[in-house]
Parts: sequence; structure tokens; C-alpha cells
Amino acid sequence: MTTGRRSPLLSVRLRADRTAPRRARRALDELRGLVPPSAFTDLRLLVTEVVTNSVRHAGLDDDDTIEMTVRLTDGRVMVTCHDRGPGYRPLETGASPAAGWGLFLVRELADRWGTDTCTGTGCTTWFELTVPR
Repeated sequence: MTTGRRSPLLSVRLRADRTAPRRARRALDELRGLVPPSAFTDLRLLVTEVVTNSVRHAGLDDDDTIEMTVRLTDGRVMVTCHDRGPGYRPLETGASPAAGWGLFLVRELADRWGTDTCTGTGCTTWFELTVPR
């Protein structure tokens, strides 16, 4: 793994339909071997959750897009997921049947995560995982 890498290792645009989470996971297959298996499993799960949140909660049409970027930097894998939805304010409570488990899992498994300021141009959810060397 290259330390200090800033350019995206992977950048994909996904149609915002129900197949987007699966396509996001498949795109990650390019990173096999670069991300250790233990971190890769968590990476796939968390990417599925943030992309699913965009599909379900951003109010997007099937022809809208979700932009996902993955970077490897200083022993971390960093993922951003951007959509044109209005955004949200993450709750500090646990998961529930109504709210789902997505952000609960992100909160529990990611080393850091958050949302960028959501504006009229959309919202970005991001997370970081430590990558064992």
C-alpha cells in the first residue's frame, strides 16, 4: 500500500436504483489484494450501507447518480458517497426497525465517519477504516 496517496484509487458513478449497492460492492473487487481481507469485509459491508442509504432516503430518481470514491492514505481506506439528496442529521441513537441498521453499523465499524455539510447540491457521507499493514 502506498502511504500518502491522495488521488482516488476507485471512483464510480452508480445509477441510484435498487441495484446500486450490489454494483458498488462489485466495483470494490478491484481493490482485492490492496486491502487486507479483514478490512475488505468491513469495507464491503459499510459501502453497501451508505449506498443503500442514498438509494432509500435521498429522494433520488432511478436516473440520478450516486458518486462513490475510495482512497488509500496513511494506513486508512477512505470512502465518500455523494448524492443530490437533501441530506440528513445523523441520530446518536441505536438502530431500530424503523430507522434501520445502516448508520449504526457504520458508527460501530468505522474508525471515523460523518457527513459533509449538506446543501442544495447534495450530501456526502464518508467513513474511514484502518488498514492493517
